[in-house]
Amino acid sequence: MKKLFSKFSIIILLYLFFALRLHAGELILPEIAQQGSTVSLIYKPSKENSDGKSTLIAYCYASSQVKPTAYQAAISDKGEASIVIPMDAVYVMFKVVNGKTVDDNGQQFWSLFVVDTDNKVKEYAYFRAAISYLGQLPDNCKRGVSSAKSEEMLSEELRLYPDNVPAKAGKAILSYDNKKLTKIEFDKSIRSIFATVKDWSKEEVVRSAWRSFNAIGDKMKADSIANAFVKKHPTSELAEDYELDVLQRLNDQRQVVDLGMRYILNFPYSKEMPMLAQGLAPVAASLSILDSLIERYSKEKHRNPFVISMFAFIQVDADSTKIPSAIVYLTKERDALIQSGIQYFKPRWMSDVEWLDKEESMMTQITATRGFIYERNNQKMQAINDLEYVVTQYPLSCHEVIYDKLISLLYEDKKQWNKAFIWSGKAIELSRANDNIKKINQETFAPSAQYTTYDDYRKVLDKASAMSRRRSLKNQMLQQSMPKGTLLNQEGKSIEISSLLGKTLIIDFWATWCGPCRASFPAMQKLYDKYKNNDKVEFLIVNCWERSDDKKKTVDEFMTKNKYTFPVYFDENDTFAKSLGVTGIPAKFFVSPSGIIQFKESGFQGEAKFIEEGIDKIELLQSDIQ
Repeated sequence: MKKLFSKFSIIILLYLFFALRLHAGELILPEIAQQGSTVSLIYKPSKENSDGKSTLIAYCYASSQVKPTAYQAAISDKGEASIVIPMDAVYVMFKVVNGKTVDDNGQQFWSLFVVDTDNKVKEYAYFRAAISYLGQLPDNCKRGVSSAKSEEMLSEELRLYPDNVPAKAGKAILSYDNKKLTKIEFDKSIRSIFATVKDWSKEEVVRSAWRSFNAIGDKMKADSIANAFVKKHPTSELAEDYELDVLQRLNDQRQVVDLGMRYILNFPYSKEMPMLAQGLAPVAASLSILDSLIERYSKEKHRNPFVISMFAFIQVDADSTKIPSAIVYLTKERDALIQSGIQYFKPRWMSDVEWLDKEESMMTQITATRGFIYERNNQKMQAINDLEYVVTQYPLSCHEVIYDKLISLLYEDKKQWNKAFIWSGKAIELSRANDNIKKINQETFAPSAQYTTYDDYRKVLDKASAMSRRRSLKNQMLQQSMPKGTLLNQEGKSIEISSLLGKTLIIDFWATWCGPCRASFPAMQKLYDKYKNNDKVEFLIVNCWERSDDKKKTVDEFMTKNKYTFPVYFDENDTFAKSLGVTGIPAKFFVSPSGIIQFKESGFQGEAKFIEEGIDKIELLQSDIQ
């Protein structure tokens, strides 16, 4: 099933929760509170973001649930808000939303621990805090990863509740990940921890056992434990995670369809739904049963527009004679979505104010899909109407593919060249333009009193585009403090990160065996060449997780062979990477001259995008914007 997710990559766009980040303000709140009590808070926004009405979001974690329940409260003009702590809450995380912008305290959130009547922190409170630092939560409440903070929270949980099995197992896993335990010691520790468990009715204990036995490589034991619980609790959070894991291991196509459809019906709020539908629909089409799945799904109450769009698109892709019925299907579902709204579909871990953004992405998804299918049916005006609707109503929710299709259709009719020019200019300004869009923009340009040449026009447009991108980036700044760290340069000399304060730092963690790291290096070399003579910009290309016994020799040979000239450093024992919460490479950090981490990137999305965004970030940080 894993192969299916990558094999069937198609033009349907998957839109996720979208928000810009406010500069961090200050939230004044107590450190502890009791269940059922009313907590009063005061929010002081930063000067840059003191306008408009703000809303307080509280993510309340119960002891037995991985995902929180979201609540919201209006913040008064004086910055005051209050919220009642639910009776099942043990830990609460807070952030502030103002329109499309978010203040999550630099991805750290604010938090409080729930206590009993004796002011003792409730069991699982520190455990939930520990899990929140491991990057496994939904996007809207995902915290900055920190294994060190997670380990600290687990230690505190075990100090108060030494018999907490999930906390003991979690501490063992982190100790192994941080090379404090050998594989043999880790295996022995996990088996010892769960050998004492007599009550397997608690979901958190079962989940912990499933993850732990998988971690030591005993998948048979892990599956046995999880499967027994899931049979009794088929719609539990554990069932959601376990069945997705099983689904990704299946090879039999009929089993994939059966389990995949069951998953879609049982877990309508799953964040994996778009990915699952993208993999499931082509398999169902190849078995000639996609039509029956569509008919079955249309009768469900909680119908996900992403699933609807994917089913319709693949149905047409497999059989072009289905185009008319697919258009009817999408129109019916779009009308139903408009009529009913999407509040009924909201998962518990998203607040009402956050969920409003989903309406944009869902309407964009289903309307743009219909537009693409209209185009395939040679109904060009209907296609233009749908695509123009979404780029007008939801410009930031639209991927460049939507802009490209709209602009290309307009360009085909010379009478609509003026529209093609306008929309291609808008796409360039919003950084949604590919090479085709830029080409059409130039070809549809007509001299005017304002711009006598295309070069004059593009200079203004490119400046507006850069300003737009940088405004967006400014609102995404993380405001995270840089941890202390020491690196070795290629000559073996120790370099303290703190000694580089006053410079903009570009830190890139990599290894010679990492394909995406190697793919990103030609772009990194070009970015380095642009700034190599600027003594206020420092590149730290940090080798970590290297598998060679002689790291320096391996790296030196790699650099020489590929003629890279940017400076390379070594992270001994991967200590610095761990302190920054690096869980995958390449991982890039952009740090302001005052030592504040403002941007993080993972993976590599292409040379042009990386260089453009890299320049934007460096130019922003050169002014050390706070």
